[in-house]
Amino acid sequence: MSKHFDKLQILSITHNKIGVQGVITVAECLPKLKQLTTLDLSHDEIGDQGICELVKELDNCNLNLMELDLSGNCIGKNFTFFSKYCEILIHYLAGSSIQTMCLGFNNLRGCTNGLLDKLLLCFNEMASLKTLDL
Repeated sequence: MSKHFDKLQILSITHNKIGVQGVITVAECLPKLKQLTTLDLSHDEIGDQGICELVKELDNCNLNLMELDLSGNCIGKNFTFFSKYCEILIHYLAGSSIQTMCLGFNNLRGCTNGLLDKLLLCFNEMASLKTLDL
């Protein structure tokens, strides 16, 4: 990653079909993007496995994200992956300063086992959250 990206505040990679491998590459770069406040990976065919990898990296790096858009990525189709990353996502969100969270156009309605309820409770506890798109 170029040293010039260390001041990058907004990263928008939308409608590019980057898939799992693409989001893994993006996730590996996140620790170097210390100024990043907006991450938009909407409609990129990331799926549950890709979101799982992204959320693990988000939880480990110290970003001050204010906006996270993961809409339109077929999230929630694979329950095994969803249950894995949902708990990590809840942990990350609980300590984050995210003001806008977008998860629309996914398959969250198919979630069972109380995970969606936990996620909604987490959103409810996020003091900084101003916009939620499900």
